[in-house]
Amino acid sequence: MGKDKKDVRRERGEKGFSLLEVIISVFVLTVILLGAMGAYAFIIRDNKTQVYRTLAYKKCQEKMETLLAMSISSLPSQNNTTFSVDFLEGLPPQNIGRVYVTDVSYPPGTGLLYEIRVEILYNGDQNHPPINVSIIARKAKL
Repeated sequence: MGKDKKDVRRERGEKGFSLLEVIISVFVLTVILLGAMGAYAFIIRDNKTQVYRTLAYKKCQEKMETLLAMSISSLPSQNNTTFSVDFLEGLPPQNIGRVYVTDVSYPPGTGLLYEIRVEILYNGDQNHPPINVSIIARKAKL
């Protein structure tokens, strides 16, 4: 019976890995590292998206507080107006914020109850993710 290569190596006192074993292990490690790098890039982009979304929500809240501090008679004039949003790095302030004021009184048209919706809508570009944030509040005449 012939001896296989491992037995010959053991008899000679040679230790180590074969070239094929090294190539396969390097390939496996490369695949694992590439997958980890892709996941890391996704996590970074998602984190940036969440930061922008949080900033947009804060801007909506600030605008809503301004509107709720106004008298109820001046609310209808704010319907369908825009406001500037300037938190996107690398972009000039843009009028991507919008205000909607709707009379939801009963009976209709009496101006006793208004629904106020403030939203920021940005479609995104190569460097900035899309953002869609909206908050709603109601104000009643007391």
